[in-house]
Amino acid sequence: MSTGYTEADFARAVEIVGTARSLSAIVEALGIEWEYLVWQALGVAEEMLGYAPDTLPDGLANGAEAFAAGLLIGVHLPERREQPADLGLRFSWALDEVRERGRSAIIAEHCEPATVAALEHLYGAALAESLKLPERRVIGIRSAFTRLLETGLATGLVLTRDGSPG
Repeated sequence: MSTGYTEADFARAVEIVGTARSLSAIVEALGIEWEYLVWQALGVAEEMLGYAPDTLPDGLANGAEAFAAGLLIGVHLPERREQPADLGLRFSWALDEVRERGRSAIIAEHCEPATVAALEHLYGAALAESLKLPERRVIGIRSAFTRLLETGLATGLVLTRDGSPG
């Protein structure tokens, strides 16, 4: 039972997120406190990156950004009604479900694999390259950013599983 989000759905969601004047306003309109999302995103990034401040100073922030971007894209994949829902109360539960079931399983239920792969490649590459690391280190970082983007995407999909966030 796949929702079957396609390239057009992803393009629409990325445009909504990418053209927003303020990401905090988008997040808070969904009923999620900005500071709470930042705290959660940093925690997930630290968990997945094994953060070491002396080896990757910008990695934690960029990893949190990848998670948040994935979350916002996932939340905006379904067509939205006019009023956003209060997703803040369900956020921790959704993240726990992603950790329990696995991000890949949740994404596979909702999205076309080729579309997700294209998004992952572009986003992971852009973030990794923005760190200006030697090529040998970029490969591992790109993979970590991809996992963070997927975790955020899966969390957004769980939050909106009923087909609409609002």
